[in-house]
Amino acid sequence: MKKLIGFIISVMPVVCSAQTPYSDYEVTNAGSTINSEYDDMYPTLMPDGLTLFICSNRPGGYGDLDIYICTRRSLNGTWSEPKNLGPDINTDSEDHSVTISEDGHWMLFFSGRKGNLGKGDLYYSYRKDISNPVDWAKPKNAGNVINSSSGWDACPLFHMENGVEKVYFTSNRKGSIGEGDAYVSSFHNEIFAKPIPIKGINTTAGEMHFAPPEGFVWTNRKGGYGNEDIWITTKRKTEYEWETPVNLGPNINTSSNEGMPTITNDKSLFAFHSDRPGGNGKYDIYFAQPKK
Repeated sequence: MKKLIGFIISVMPVVCSAQTPYSDYEVTNAGSTINSEYDDMYPTLMPDGLTLFICSNRPGGYGDLDIYICTRRSLNGTWSEPKNLGPDINTDSEDHSVTISEDGHWMLFFSGRKGNLGKGDLYYSYRKDISNPVDWAKPKNAGNVINSSSGWDACPLFHMENGVEKVYFTSNRKGSIGEGDAYVSSFHNEIFAKPIPIKGINTTAGEMHFAPPEGFVWTNRKGGYGNEDIWITTKRKTEYEWETPVNLGPNINTSSNEGMPTITNDKSLFAFHSDRPGGNGKYDIYFAQPKK
């Protein structure tokens, strides 16, 4: 992984994984239009499948990992080349893991830029015209209610629940039980609520991303096929508790690292990053789709 989350755990490649809704998905490299010979990571698909955010350290950026956007005109169309979101969003530090609010006006992402409260913070930005994919205002630090001073806060996900814009994210702040825990907050009128840890998800290992409602978990817990795998929990027990995740299996995960799962509303396209052999660079974006 990149600098922010560099967990190293020795894991035996012996897994007891159940059938999941993604056991028959076929995985392909997203291709050279999207991927480069450098690191291409942290994909985020918009629900309609027409927009894809990625993060890359390819030449021509503003430094380290930058946030880029790719678009296509239809679900059968070809993706555009990644376009950098520019110097208001990107800095000479790491900027990655984008999520967009349901109304399309707000972006939330991680940045390691100067002036953080901790070792890496969440930032938010606004755009008036949701049809303009790159016209984002200068971002603001999300503040000390959601950001910690004792660690990093990263990999956010906006998810609307019962009319409330929830924010799921991960952090290694003081009080976490592992190298990274999943938390939930909420967002309204540029105000974030105090985060609450998610029960049933967090372990003494590292949980790097949690994505309701599908229940994807990017984690390096024991029992995976590689160091970092994608798991899934399919049932919510209470508002802040989920069932124990199961591994997505060997058609998605490998003995390498897989992470940052994202999927369209119709589940026709599932994306993640991986450093498996055969890619364009060290890390590439991969697509998984149902078998036809």
